[in-house]
Amino acid sequence: MAWIDGYADKYQEENGFEAIVYTKDGEKEAWISMKPTTRAAYDLSMRENTIDGIITMNEIEKLKAGYIYILKADPYNKYFIQTLSKWEQQLRTININAIRCNCTVTVQRKGFADDEAEKSWINIYEDVDAEISLKLNDSKNFNAGFENATYKVVQMPMWEFVEEEDEEGNVIIVERAREIRENDRLVVKSNFFSKIVGNEIPDCEIEVESVDNFGISGTIRAQGTQEMRA
Repeated sequence: MAWIDGYADKYQEENGFEAIVYTKDGEKEAWISMKPTTRAAYDLSMRENTIDGIITMNEIEKLKAGYIYILKADPYNKYFIQTLSKWEQQLRTININAIRCNCTVTVQRKGFADDEAEKSWINIYEDVDAEISLKLNDSKNFNAGFENATYKVVQMPMWEFVEEEDEEGNVIIVERAREIRENDRLVVKSNFFSKIVGNEIPDCEIEVESVDNFGISGTIRAQGTQEMRA
């Protein structure tokens, strides 16, 4: 059996930020230590929002990339976990990479609504916590995989929690992967902008030209251009 030392577990409970993680099984208490991932970034949003850290919680094996957490001391900012890495030999502690959400996104798709003869934009997912960043032409020289026309990149958590009835008629919570498609529309509302205007006016609308998870299991990345369609 591998040697296990509980020093980080104990340190986290004494000195880490108290946090709440939103999981399929409800809210879980956790302790988190974190720091900015990098200051060497062309994109100011990425420099501001990317996080490295460690998280400690009971039933750590139920934690998944794509889950959202908040700090009790700062409940207005949400973070979603992008990756989990077991670098520490700890019972209840694991390394994380996370990103702070700076917007909410409503995903729309052209389809037929009830009793409508023509296609219209239908909400597929509403108010998904996400991170948006601007991609200028020079930044594409240093980041492989960006489309030529991309001007905004949105990252959002893979998972959503949905209520369903089981075979006995009981309401249960199930976990589903979000499905974003090319040509979808993203209606983006900035968290900062929303506080000023009361969340009434979207910051921007984006036509999705590419979707991938760029090798990170808990994240969906959507690249897009300014929406020009009616």
